[in-house]
Amino acid sequence: MKGHVENKSKCAEHCSTYSLSDPTSKCFSDKCDHDHDQSCDDCSTTGVLRIQFMLDAVSSVRKAIPADIQEEITHDLQISTLNLSTWKAHCIRTVHQEQARRDVLLQLKSHQCLIVMDWAMKFLPIKHRETQADFYGKKGIGWHISSVITTSQILGESPATPTDKFDVQTFVHILQLGTQGWFSVAHILTDLLNQLSVRTTVKEVFLKSDNAGCYHCAPLLSFIQHLNSCSSIKVLQYNFSEAQSGKDICDAKTAHCKMHMIRYSGEGHDIVTPQDMRAALHANGGVKGVLASVVSVDRGQSTREKNGVQNSQHQSNE
Repeated sequence: MKGHVENKSKCAEHCSTYSLSDPTSKCFSDKCDHDHDQSCDDCSTTGVLRIQFMLDAVSSVRKAIPADIQEEITHDLQISTLNLSTWKAHCIRTVHQEQARRDVLLQLKSHQCLIVMDWAMKFLPIKHRETQADFYGKKGIGWHISSVITTSQILGESPATPTDKFDVQTFVHILQLGTQGWFSVAHILTDLLNQLSVRTTVKEVFLKSDNAGCYHCAPLLSFIQHLNSCSSIKVLQYNFSEAQSGKDICDAKTAHCKMHMIRYSGEGHDIVTPQDMRAALHANGGVKGVLASVVSVDRGQSTREKNGVQNSQHQSNE
C-alpha cells in the first residue's frame, strides 16, 4: 500500500491529495488536476468486499449457527472492516508526512536545520552489581532526544540536492526535575535553540515530532510563537509525524546512547541519577555526535491560563 501512494495519481486509492482532502473545510482540502479513472486490485476495497462476502455467507446459514456465535462473528467482521479502513488511512498519512520531511531536507539551506524531537523510553537506573531486591521498584529517568540535521554543503544560500551530505548532531536533555509535558518541552526547546545559536550559524529551524499531547497542543504552539519574537533563531515550520514513523533517527541515537551507558556500567560504574547518565554518555570519548545535559523544570511556574495562537494559518499534513 505505501509503495503505491503518490501525491498525484489517477488511481483514487493512490492519490494522497484526494484521499486526505476534507470536503467540509477549504483549509484542509485541495483539488486534483486529473481524473481518477484507474483502479488497483491490490489497494482497492478487495479486503472490504471479502469481509462483506463473509457477512453474506453468515446470513445465508443463519439457521445453522447459534445466535450468540452468529453475533460474535458479525461483530468481529465489522471490526475488521473498520480496522482495514483505518490502516489504509494510516498508510496514506505516513507516506504524505514522509514527503513533507523530504521536501524540507531538499530545500534545506546552510543557515537552516531540521530538528526531530522525541521522548525516549524512561531509563531505569542500573548498578554494576545489584541485588534482586534493588532490581524491582525502580523509578525511570526521563530523557528527551533532539536530532539536529544540517547540510554539509558548501553552496552558500542555494538549496540542498539529493547528492548533498547531511550532518546530524544529537542533543540529549535528562530530566532532573519535571514531567514529560509541554512545559518541559518548551524549556528544552529554548535551551536547544540557545545552544544552536552559540555552536552553529543556524538562523532558521524546522521542527518535527509525533502527535503526542506534549507536542501537539496549543500551549506549546503559542510558546513557539512567542519564542520567535524574542529569539535569534526562528521556527519556520512544525510538522507532526504519524505513529510509528518519522522518528527513526531519534530511535537510532537512543539505542546508541543506551549501549554506551550499559558498557559504562559494565566497567564498574553505577548509573542511578541524571548526573550519572550525563557522565556515562560523555565517558570514554562519549557517543559520537551526542551532547548531554541535565535540566530541571519547575512545573509550578507554568501558566494555567488558556493559551491561543494568534495570526496562525491553518496547516496540516493530513
